[in-house]
Amino acid sequence: MQNDGRGLVKLSLKERQVLRLLCEGLQHKEIAMRLKISVNTVASYVCEIRAAIGNSTGLLAVWAMQHEGAFRGEWVDRGIHKPGCRCKGPVCSILEDAAA
Repeated sequence: MQNDGRGLVKLSLKERQVLRLLCEGLQHKEIAMRLKISVNTVASYVCEIRAAIGNSTGLLAVWAMQHEGAFRGEWVDRGIHKPGCRCKGPVCSILEDAAA
């Protein structure tokens, strides 16, 4: 994963593949078999993505839906909207519900 130092990140090809399969609901072992990599490598990619985004695994799919450019290898905002954000995007709504 690349970080531009201004809050934008760009996922590598493998990170994009892992994220897409996670969004499809596959487990680490299934992802490893499909991509022909080890389960530890899958876990490493997931940890790198989570570290950059600062989110739980449960919100990775929501982040991916909100930042579709990540799947195309584009630079995307690594930030997640915070409670109180006025955009009412999918992540904001989930965070507001969780805070309530």
